[in-house]
Parts: sequence; structure tokens; C-alpha cells
Amino acid sequence: MNPRGYRTINMFFVINLLGRIVVIESLFMLFPLITSIYYDEAIKFKILASVLITFFSGLLIFFSTKNLIRKDFSKRESFLLVTLSWLVISLFGLIPFVITGELNFTDAFFETVSGFTTTGASNLFDIEAMPKSLLFWRSETHWIGRMDLFESLTHTFGTVATGGFSTRSASVGAFSPYIQYVIVVFMILAGINFSLYLYLIKRNFSKFFKNEELKFYILIIIISTAFVFMFLLIGKGFGSIEETFRHSIFQTVSILTTTGYGTIDYLYWPHAALAVILLLMFVGASAGSTTGNMKVIRHVIFVKNLKIILNR
Repeated sequence: MNPRGYRTINMFFVINLLGRIVVIESLFMLFPLITSIYYDEAIKFKILASVLITFFSGLLIFFSTKNLIRKDFSKRESFLLVTLSWLVISLFGLIPFVITGELNFTDAFFETVSGFTTTGASNLFDIEAMPKSLLFWRSETHWIGRMDLFESLTHTFGTVATGGFSTRSASVGAFSPYIQYVIVVFMILAGINFSLYLYLIKRNFSKFFKNEELKFYILIIIISTAFVFMFLLIGKGFGSIEETFRHSIFQTVSILTTTGYGTIDYLYWPHAALAVILLLMFVGASAGSTTGNMKVIRHVIFVKNLKIILNR
């Protein structure tokens, strides 16, 4: 306690936890190292050096403060830990870019922070010229900066099972645009007939891509998203075209697959967009998936029978 009665911040405990975080970060660096070794890149020893520098720095920070920490830990330390964590992991995360000579400190720091915060901004102009190991690490940074482990697992359950239970009141709208796009992709995959994946495993790609229900399912997503996107642009709209498109495809896929995740309250959308959403509620995704509703295959059969009846 200081003379005024305020409890001093448990700084050594915060630093000790930062050491643990840096050690964990070094373990994630092993993946770009494996990538570099696999492709026999000239920079593989520099990537190894990055791993070792990060690992032993983390250990040094951890063991040098291990006997100095107090057991008390409050919100003040929590706020400080979160703030410093972003800075520390970004500073160590830029090492592979700088030590290999591919980027200077400023560009590497920008790229790393953008990755860990899943912002998506980049200052790279010739991405194809970058070594594959650094491209792997660059992509891995924004995977690490997703949700925490608990939320990643719970939202994985909700996405693959197309159940839609979230840990946040704002549902998926509480997370970054990157996470929203990732969930869209896996909602689409969860809405495909699971038996078709057997063809992919057996490398029978023709049977997979020629499946009528699959083609109709993808067509519904494309057309519905296009109409919702158009109606939103004409009507209410959002801050940017990207945001309008993101909400359009997310809600379209979420409703079609009966997942139920949301990024925004679509009840305030224009009536034309709501009409599309309403129609999707009577469709559903593919048979043999975890989704509910009527299923696409029944609509395919209905259209085919209608065509036969009209021809007769």
C-alpha cells in the first residue's frame, strides 16, 4: 500500500504473465519454421533464430520475476496485462520479418499489429515475392488474434452444428469482420450434405461438384446475397460497401442454414430485403447436413416435377 491508501499495481506478476505469453508465442513460431524447412528456404536458420530469441526471452522474463510476484491480482492488473500483451506479442512477432531482412522495423510492426488485431490492413506490395514461411506467420498472427480458446471452441460448436448459440449478447456481431467471414465460410460448409465430403476424401471431385443439390444450394446463396446486398444499398445501407456485403452474406447464410447467428438486427432492414430473408426461412440447406428446415433437395425435386407436369 502507498501512503495514500491505494494498492500499488502488482507489476512483477503482470511481467511474469507476459513472459508466459511470449513463450507460447514462440511455440506458434514453430509452424512457420516447419514451413521454411519443408520448402528448403534459405531463411530457415533465421526463422529458427526468431523462435529461439522469442522462447528464451520469454523464459528469462518468466524466471526473473517468478520469486518477486505477489499473489493478489485485481482488475487494475488485468487491464494493464491486456494492454501490454498486444504490444509485447507484436514486438516479438515482428522478429521473423526483421531478422530475415524482408521488412524494416516500421513495416514489420505495422504488419504484425494488423495481424494480431485481425484488422486486415497490409503495407506489402509484392506479396508473392515473400517467403512462404513468412506468409504463413503473417496469416497465423490473425488466427492467434481471434477469439480466445473458449470462444473459439464454443463458436466452432455452434457453427458446425448450425446451432447458433453464442457467448455474446450481440452474437457474432461482437467480433471482428475477419471472424465473421470465417464463420460464414464454415456455415456454408456445414450446410453441405456430409456424404459429399466422402467423395472429396476419395478424390472423386467430379461427383462432388456435379451434385445438383450442391449447385442449387450455392446458387441460392449467391442470388439471395446479391438481392439483399442490392436492397440494402438502395435502402438503408451501412458505412461502407464491404460492411453492407458482409451483413448481407452473413445473414443470408445464417438464415438459410438455420444457424441463427447474427451480426446485426435485420428487422430494421428495408422490406424487400426482409422478404428475401423470409423466403430463405422456408428453404433450408442440404439434406444430410446438420441444418433444419425443408432442405434444398426437396425444392429441386419440386421444380423438376413442376417442369414435367408443365411439359405434359
